[in-house]
Amino acid sequence: MLLALGACGTGDEEQAVSDLQLVGVDFELNSIILTNGGTDDLTTRDIWIYQDGEAFMLDIFRIEPRDVILFSVRELGLLDPSGGEIAVYEGSDFDDETTMLDYVAWGSGGHDRLETASAGGEWAQEGTVDVEAGTIVLLRPDPLFNGPDAWEQSDVIP
Repeated sequence: MLLALGACGTGDEEQAVSDLQLVGVDFELNSIILTNGGTDDLTTRDIWIYQDGEAFMLDIFRIEPRDVILFSVRELGLLDPSGGEIAVYEGSDFDDETTMLDYVAWGSGGHDRLETASAGGEWAQEGTVDVEAGTIVLLRPDPLFNGPDAWEQSDVIP
């Protein structure tokens, strides 16, 4: 499932993806929220989503600057609010911190990419986001910051 909140296309051009940012995890919809934080269009060519030893490649879409897109991650199983992680990669070398574009870890357990994220600068602090009962969505209001303190919890979908 793809929900685009802004313009979206299937651009065939090769674009830099370093501005692709993970800004939300929706436990209720089993989805993640990505945005283009740059000033140029980018494509999701060879973008992989990783969780707990499972990964899948996103379909190819063009994302314009500041567009926000909701991607289903059902291929990875259910997102568990009690503990887990999402890593976004360019390419499928999941042990290479230079290919990790963004990361979030929450709760306890299921954090096998935490060390890679810290080594690559995608997770700035020790620890994970604490998730309280009833949390539906984790949001990162300012994608320039990372680590547990950069994420907020919500019991409503924005």
